[in-house]
Amino acid sequence: MTHPDSIPPHFAAAWRERAAAGEAVVQKCTTCNEIQMHPRRRCTACGSDKLGVEGVSGEATLYTFSVILRNAPSDFQDQLPYTLGIVQLREGPRMLTRIVDCEPERLRCDMPMRWILADVGGRSMPCFRPA
Repeated sequence: MTHPDSIPPHFAAAWRERAAAGEAVVQKCTTCNEIQMHPRRRCTACGSDKLGVEGVSGEATLYTFSVILRNAPSDFQDQLPYTLGIVQLREGPRMLTRIVDCEPERLRCDMPMRWILADVGGRSMPCFRPA
C-alpha cells in the first residue's frame, strides 16, 4: 500500500493534496487520457510525463483481499491484524488499499466498496470500506 507521504512531492503533490482532503482522485495522462493509480513519474500507457489529477466517483468493487495476521517489523506492526485489498475503481484502475470498517469474515470478492479517508496508525490515508 502506498502511503501519500511516501510519494515524492515533485510529481504527486496535486494528488497528495486532494487525497489528503478526502477527495477520491487518480492520476491522468494529459497526452493519452489514460488514468492510473497510484501516482507515478510517467504514464504506464504511453510513457508521457504530462500527468494531472482527476476526481473519480470513489466507487469500486473488491477484487481480492488478505487479512494480515503477522508481518516483519514495520510501521504497521502495531496495527495487526488488518485487511489489505485490491479494489477495482469504477473508472478502471486497480488499487492496493487498506479495507476498514468491516470484519474480514464479511468481505466477499465483487463486494461494492467506497473510498474514504481513514486514520491508519496516526496517518490519514485513502482507504475503502463496504458501500
